[in-house]
Amino acid sequence: MGLGFTIINRLCSDVLSHMHLAYYITDREGIISRWGGDIDGLNLESPEAGTHIADALLFMSGILPLQ
Repeated sequence: MGLGFTIINRLCSDVLSHMHLAYYITDREGIISRWGGDIDGLNLESPEAGTHIADALLFMSGILPLQ
């Protein structure tokens, strides 16, 4: 492994170790079916299945549904 890989690996490790990551899986209409990650660490409420993504995350309003 080269020095460049070592530097990039270290930078990514340092940056990601301080981040709280979460995800939501939706259908094409924006209805949440699954979610995970550190939702509590981001101070988000866990949605119920069937909730529209815009009701869980206001900034998603207008982004979904996909055409």
